[in-house]
Amino acid sequence: MMSNIKELLELAKKSLTVEDQKKIVKLEYEIMALERKSLELEKENLELKNRLNEKTQLKNNDIGYYAEDDPERIFCRVCFEQDKKRMTLTEIKNPNHSFSYYCYNCKNYFGEKPTLPKPKQRKDKPRYYFLNKH
Repeated sequence: MMSNIKELLELAKKSLTVEDQKKIVKLEYEIMALERKSLELEKENLELKNRLNEKTQLKNNDIGYYAEDDPERIFCRVCFEQDKKRMTLTEIKNPNHSFSYYCYNCKNYFGEKPTLPKPKQRKDKPRYYFLNKH
């Protein structure tokens, strides 16, 4: 379609005044700008379709996203939704035998936040070591 318009413009240039030819040149620039914009929109449309396909390929559970073929590998919901990163969550076994998950990228816990046991107190006296300065 655009090539037909360009051919018509070239034919019209031959029999027009200089002022009319300037208007036609201006129209040609506008046509090229529209073609560039059309290509940009097509590219953006393709990117959005790819993102949508990527999200639909993953399944969603209470913790995060996972692929159907690998349900044990859970991706962080926050990282995926904000940055489109597939960050694998680390499974943590809590002292009460439940599980929670941690993302090392965004530092979020999913599930129950684990309560770590208190460190054991030393029963013997602490030892001090001094370096001799000579």
